[in-house]
Amino acid sequence: MDEQNKKALENKANDAKEEKGGKKGKMKIILALVLTIVLAGGTGAGIYFYWQGTNYLTTDNARVTTTLVTVVANAPGALERFTAFEGQYVEENEVLGWVENGEALRAPFDGIVVQASAVQDQVVSPMEPLLVIADMNDLHIITNIEETDIARIQVGQPAVVTIDPFGSQQFNGYVAEIGRTTAAELTGQALFFNTGGTFTRVTHLIPVRINIMDDVNLGSFIGVNARVRIPVADHAAADVDAQPLNISARGVVESIESRNVYSTLGFMVDHIYVVEGDQVTAGQVLGVLDTEDLELTIAQQRAALELARQNSRNAIGDTQRMLNEASANLANNTNVHILSAEASLSAAEANLTAVRNNYDDAVRDYTEGNNPQLVAAESFLITATVERDRIETNHTNLLALYAGGIVSSDELRQSESALTHARNQYNDARVGYENALLMQERTLEQLRIALQSATTAHQNAQTMLGAARIAAAQDIERLRSVVTGAEISGNLEHMEIALAQLEKHLEDSTITAPISGTVTAVIAREGAVGMGLLFVVEDTESLKVITSFREYDIGRIAAGMEVRITTDATGNADYTGVISRINPAAMAHSPVVEFEAEVLVTSVNTGLRIGMNARLDIYIE
Repeated sequence: MDEQNKKALENKANDAKEEKGGKKGKMKIILALVLTIVLAGGTGAGIYFYWQGTNYLTTDNARVTTTLVTVVANAPGALERFTAFEGQYVEENEVLGWVENGEALRAPFDGIVVQASAVQDQVVSPMEPLLVIADMNDLHIITNIEETDIARIQVGQPAVVTIDPFGSQQFNGYVAEIGRTTAAELTGQALFFNTGGTFTRVTHLIPVRINIMDDVNLGSFIGVNARVRIPVADHAAADVDAQPLNISARGVVESIESRNVYSTLGFMVDHIYVVEGDQVTAGQVLGVLDTEDLELTIAQQRAALELARQNSRNAIGDTQRMLNEASANLANNTNVHILSAEASLSAAEANLTAVRNNYDDAVRDYTEGNNPQLVAAESFLITATVERDRIETNHTNLLALYAGGIVSSDELRQSESALTHARNQYNDARVGYENALLMQERTLEQLRIALQSATTAHQNAQTMLGAARIAAAQDIERLRSVVTGAEISGNLEHMEIALAQLEKHLEDSTITAPISGTVTAVIAREGAVGMGLLFVVEDTESLKVITSFREYDIGRIAAGMEVRITTDATGNADYTGVISRINPAAMAHSPVVEFEAEVLVTSVNTGLRIGMNARLDIYIE
């Protein structure tokens, strides 16, 4: 029995060993198959990522951008005729409003207002930001490429872009510009060499501009993220993003019409008639300023204006009398200056006539040869010439006779002496003739100069007479100008304007509600200076919700979509609204890319209150 039991136990043990050995063999086969699959999958994934990295440059470090310019206040004061609003399209140099006592605010280029941080009548300081305008003609994609990859791309290279709001839709573009400086250099974050012996190598990014070639309106998506894929081989791929069925957001309830009530007068607050929560109608008095000193100033200004008017009337009367006298003297030819100039002209005319006659006589004598001195000198010259020629002939003959020994040397010397005398007589006669001729010309020149002087004197006398007449006319015009000036001073428009301004200040010292609504803030305090913001009045019946949507939701919403509105304060109550505005540019200084939007509350008689936090739900069909 014991033997049988022992064998039975041995058989069971052998069976168990065989069964265990079979299980181990099966496990080895399964493990081998799993290992083979994992290795094959890893190899395939490695090949795929290697192929992608070799043939494409892909980056998510990209966004839609354009040129943004901030319009700032150019002077201190209140904004006047300032109607710019977010989403408004503007043209270059279009007037957007004025700052009190400042120049016009103008658009720097054609674009759209993407942020409006100021409102009509708001008091602003110099250089205070008012608007941000985006250039709609320069929309593009900016991406940052690692410096180790920048050599693989070049300007003109094609690119494929996907933009988050458009999901997986691809847009064709090209590399338009490659930056010459790293982004770290541009932001001042570049690493400098460390003299301590340690250095951490950082891969820098270089900005690259991508221009979109496809017809797509990016004006509403400034700042949204994008994905850029630049093929370095002839391949392309598309990314597919899933989209949720509804969009939720949170926002704050505000009034559609909210008016800040300002004062720039700087007077003390005398009395306040409302408290926060009061219902008011447009034009209702909210408070009054202390105007005791202002009323005294107005009385003084009125008295000064009346005195100035009386003085002006007297000045106009005196000047008008002088003008009448001068006009009468000119009309009756009794102006003393004109009479004197006319007498001088008569004397100059008589003198000119006498001088001209003398000159004409001298010219006639010169032309006809009637000058006695010149005639005598010419006659003497002719006689001396004939005598000289005769003696020279005789002397020549005597020389021949002397040479033949016919005449003596004494006779020859007498002949030579006579010839010398005749020649001297001739020279004297010639000089006398030339002097007489020169004297005649000199006398004629003197008479010409005298005629010219008399003519000039006559012209000057005529000029003086004309000047006297002009002076008389100018004196009349001067007196007319004085009368006109007195009349201009007499209208005292500047004093009237100053008085009107003071009276306007008196009127503005009564602070009234600009709209009907609820007083939601009372900043003014009795006894304090009433300067700046004093009250806030809001229409609590017409409400809106200011919210923001993430960039990946922007492509699926649009103005006009219906919105479900709920709040913790109103419990299970549901209200409806519609999207009225979506900002075209992302919100500044936000850690995530979001776009501000406005939802108009269309439900009536709601329990919503200004300042409540609201939840918004948009259902996408």
